[in-house]
Amino acid sequence: MAVLESGAAGQGLRIVDLEPRAAIVCISLWLGATALYLATACPTVFWYDSAEYTAAAWTLGVPHPPGYPVYVWLGYLFTQLTDDPAYGLNIMSGLFGGLAVGATYGLAREFSLRTLGATTAALAVALNPVFWRNAVIAEVYTPALFVLACVWWLAIRGVREHRPRWLVTAAAVAGVGLGLHLFVATTGLGLAYLVFSFPREATSTVSARRGPSQAQLVVVCLLAAFVGASVLAWVPIRAAMEPAVNFQTPAQGNAWWWMLSGGQYKHWFVAPLSGARVWGIVRIFADFVSWPGLLAGVVGLGVLARRRRALGMSLILGIAGNVWFFSDYKVHDVENFFLPAGLLLACGVGAAVDELARCGFSRRVTPRLVAIIAFVVFWTLRLFSGFGRNDLAEYREAQHWGEQACRELPTDAIVINYTTFTEWKFDAVLRSYYRVVRSRRPDLRFWLVPDAQEVAAAVTQGLPVFAYQPVPMLTSKFDLQPHGGLYRVFVRPARPTDP
Repeated sequence: MAVLESGAAGQGLRIVDLEPRAAIVCISLWLGATALYLATACPTVFWYDSAEYTAAAWTLGVPHPPGYPVYVWLGYLFTQLTDDPAYGLNIMSGLFGGLAVGATYGLAREFSLRTLGATTAALAVALNPVFWRNAVIAEVYTPALFVLACVWWLAIRGVREHRPRWLVTAAAVAGVGLGLHLFVATTGLGLAYLVFSFPREATSTVSARRGPSQAQLVVVCLLAAFVGASVLAWVPIRAAMEPAVNFQTPAQGNAWWWMLSGGQYKHWFVAPLSGARVWGIVRIFADFVSWPGLLAGVVGLGVLARRRRALGMSLILGIAGNVWFFSDYKVHDVENFFLPAGLLLACGVGAAVDELARCGFSRRVTPRLVAIIAFVVFWTLRLFSGFGRNDLAEYREAQHWGEQACRELPTDAIVINYTTFTEWKFDAVLRSYYRVVRSRRPDLRFWLVPDAQEVAAAVTQGLPVFAYQPVPMLTSKFDLQPHGGLYRVFVRPARPTDP
């Protein structure tokens, strides 16, 4: 494959055949990252969404909005591969994490980055601690980011080689990717810029063929994206079948649209930014690639925009769209939603390193040796620091808690849940994983947001009532005592009145 690169002094484009070495490096990065993630993968169920996703995949059910149909389909296959379905889904995250790293290398090559720069981009994704954490538990992010990298690779390849079908294919794949995570669409501003710049950006040595007009290409891409996104139709269809895991059964009206457009989460999208929030986002990106990496990424984006305006600007707009959409998204793991921008920023980091490698001083032995040593030391430190944060190979806390709860809760116990974040951590493990996947404790009853009178009546009747956590809605009116990993609820004795 002929790789096009800009001349060091701006003497146009030159062709360098680096396919064998590029393929070897890409495969090495893919396999190395996959091995890293599988070696540090959680061996069983994890908390929060991971437990729910395992149950949804196991039953081909409908998890929380928007339902993630493609993830559920893929996850179903992986849950059949291991004795513990949760571990099968954790393996799936690791495999797609490795693929996403390899795809990032290929994407960086499309920006005309040489081996060192493209490798840097791939490593910036592979050792991103947030990405790594999602590659060792059951989560939707690594498959979605693999698809996102492929979409950008297809789109940029289409622009570079003046092949409209690559852009149309990218649009279709992006539509399918919505079945993995809606954040695939948040980089759409940059992809749209690529489509609109298509006639002006052909760089292939093959003579440009007469293709569709710009308006025709836009329409065809939109249609392709719509066809790909039709996978989301599975959500209301499957929900109507009432599977064991079913976040909501869309019945009539706009219930299905509420589900597919983000459900209860969407009112947190696209809110005004405060100074503290901006600083928090900057810190998230610094965590992604380190502070030096963040500076390099900003410089690299400018380098790409200077070399090839359309390609560089598409990256900048893709990052801006993702950040803007989730700028004030109030969830505990908001950093996960910026991973698309982090992947594109990694290409900027690679571009900065590539530009530095092009400088004349890099050919001298001493500076070059120092640069190589610094490169190896930096990524080695990132690797070992990542182990401290993300090695879950021995992590079984969720499993131990679930086993204890199943063992110690009395028969026909009532478990109440006021849908706080801390309660969701435990509810997903007990109600979704142990009850649905492991078929444990079918006698348990789960009450969602009961009022105080209902709880008091049940306790007064002698029914065993438990709560996941001592949330304010309970502690203000009841006494709670630890029991079996949960808290048993008792009616608070009346205080004697003063004479």
